[in-house]
Amino acid sequence: MKKIYKVIFVVSFLPYIYIIFHLVKCYFFGFEIVMMSGLDIPLSYGVEAMGNWLWFLFSFHTLGIITLPILFLCIFYQIVYLKKCLRKK
Repeated sequence: MKKIYKVIFVVSFLPYIYIIFHLVKCYFFGFEIVMMSGLDIPLSYGVEAMGNWLWFLFSFHTLGIITLPILFLCIFYQIVYLKKCLRKK
C-alpha cells in the first residue's frame, strides 16, 4: 500500500511539470490563441507568450474549470502525504 501512495505522490507532480514544460516551449516557440469568433491573437514570443498561455490555462471560461481543481487536489495530496510521512519519522 505504501508503494501505491508513493506512486500517487510522484504522479501528483505531473501537472506542475507540464506547466513548466509548456511555459518554456511557449517562451521559445511562441503561442497563438485561435478563437471561434475569427479574432485571432497573433503569435507572441517570450514572456508575453507565457502570460497569454497562463491566462488561457487558468481563465474560468476555458480550461480553468478543470485545471484549478486538479492543481488544488495535487497540492492537498502532497501536503497530506508529507505530513503522514513526517509523523511516522
